[in-house]
Amino acid sequence: MGDSTVIPGQRGTLHVPQMDVLRALAITCVFLQHLLHNAFPTREFEFHGMLGYGESPLETYLLFLFGPGHLGVVLFFLISGFCIRLSTCRESVLDYRKFLWKRLWRITPPYWICLGALVFLGYNRPAGGYGLPDVLLHAGFLHNATAQTFRSINGPFWSIVLEVQTYAMFPILLLMIGRLGKIRTGAILAVFALISPLVARPSVQGILHAHALCGFLGRSPLTLWFAWYLGLVLADDHLEGKLRRWNTWGLVILALCLFPLMSMILALCPLGEVFNALLVYLIAERLLRTPLPGNGVIRAVSLIGMVSYSIYLWFDPILWIASQWGLSHGMSGFRLVAAGVLVVFPAVIALSYLLFRFVETPSIQLGKILYGKMFTVLSTRSMDAQ
Repeated sequence: MGDSTVIPGQRGTLHVPQMDVLRALAITCVFLQHLLHNAFPTREFEFHGMLGYGESPLETYLLFLFGPGHLGVVLFFLISGFCIRLSTCRESVLDYRKFLWKRLWRITPPYWICLGALVFLGYNRPAGGYGLPDVLLHAGFLHNATAQTFRSINGPFWSIVLEVQTYAMFPILLLMIGRLGKIRTGAILAVFALISPLVARPSVQGILHAHALCGFLGRSPLTLWFAWYLGLVLADDHLEGKLRRWNTWGLVILALCLFPLMSMILALCPLGEVFNALLVYLIAERLLRTPLPGNGVIRAVSLIGMVSYSIYLWFDPILWIASQWGLSHGMSGFRLVAAGVLVVFPAVIALSYLLFRFVETPSIQLGKILYGKMFTVLSTRSMDAQ
């Protein structure tokens, strides 16, 4: 790995190549889930009974195992917490203005371009057309305010709003850790991860007679804040050289084998978000202790991870268009899955690389330039006022 690793025991950070591998794993999980939905449009990948479907338990288990889309989102949140912690660990006091400015320039311009293009093209447009509130809520990262706008326009946008709002809550998390310590803070966030999806269920909403509040809790960052927090803890452990030697690949494989059961067995469903967060923590922590070979496969995987944000923004509409074309030409089932993996996914990666070079990177650089100019102007005015 050379000089591209974090040096344990020091507070300076450099690039961590394992994070690019994890990003590639996360986006592949999400892509595969959406691909399975398109290839098998009559099948619902949701809970139906004690062991899922009325089919054989083995078939049901395999379906849940190979469609881990939500697990990819949880992994993205853990990676985000890890990288945010590394980017701010040199600061004794968080410069919240600078932190939020950098994150918004990293997230917002590519997101707005995608949002504008999809609205212009009418992708996923309802019969009555897009409502102005829907578009404005999306543009302002507030579309989790209502159930109708949460997953409208572009399905993957739902997690982006939760991530942006998690950035806004970062100082609260630091305050909790400072006042309560990491263990108590983690316990509180784990409880939030248990309660938020539970109260969002229609049956629970009816019992509590608080449909609006309970529904919003299920769409709030509280559902994934625990995973983001575990990423922060992992970054601290990585910096301080405190990675856990008991975490083996055997343990990771065992946890992966148990993963489908969290959705298949009714009694375990409420534990799903906490289990998913702990699972991706085990995967990430173990990978951080694994030296990566510098071969072509790892470089290709790392490239996918590097451009994963643009992939996440654009893959769903491109996949849907390609799937509709395939279905209209007699392709279905596993033939459509093969076409998605071998043709659509590489095409999305190629497009995303161009967007990374000509949209994401210039956006980040422009944000740095504007912040520097604004900071200089504000500092000059402050000195003049004194």
